[in-house]
Amino acid sequence: MQDYYQRPECSNSDLTSIKQQIRPINLPDPYLAFLFGTLFDALLTENERVNYDKHTVDGERYSKPDFKKALKMKNSFLRDDFCREFIQLATFQDIIVDTLKMNFQGIDFELKCRCKWDILKRNYSLGGEIKSTLAKTQSEFESSVKFFDWDRQTAFYMDLTKTDVHVLIGISKVNFKVFKVFINRNSETYKTGLDKYTYLAYKYFLLFGDSFC
Repeated sequence: MQDYYQRPECSNSDLTSIKQQIRPINLPDPYLAFLFGTLFDALLTENERVNYDKHTVDGERYSKPDFKKALKMKNSFLRDDFCREFIQLATFQDIIVDTLKMNFQGIDFELKCRCKWDILKRNYSLGGEIKSTLAKTQSEFESSVKFFDWDRQTAFYMDLTKTDVHVLIGISKVNFKVFKVFINRNSETYKTGLDKYTYLAYKYFLLFGDSFC
């Protein structure tokens, strides 16, 4: 995993960093959320990284309550008919690296970019991301999509991978319900995400583009 984050291409996380530089806002320390997300992703898509007896992922130890919560979330995912079928014949943590051609206000530019899918079904032009969430209802989860810029991630991943449909799957850390948002290229969520990532990618290009074109 570390090798992926050390790669030089522009990622969605890099776009987040650019956004924070342009419009700094005080945000909670994302470390704990990232740590729990790593646990949940590993339990669901990379079991080989998990030691169930020691409650560790790649040697990182988790508390018994967090480990138990993540397992309950995993079980909720696997009990959902759509989710269970969705992961059939899919690949997990699939890394895509390619040159993304973009246009910002009439200016053509391109960047080498990367992304890492939670779930990808290439033969169906379909991908999905799994989100642990504090949302307790479908409407709360849908409100989270723009707030956390998951619309931007969606459009960025779809365009880089050339997929047609994206599914955001949320599993509540509160009541363990499963929520889904389906997005295609006609969806408003895709369109807002496209605008967001193109703007930030252009800013990134102005700063670092010559190194990646």
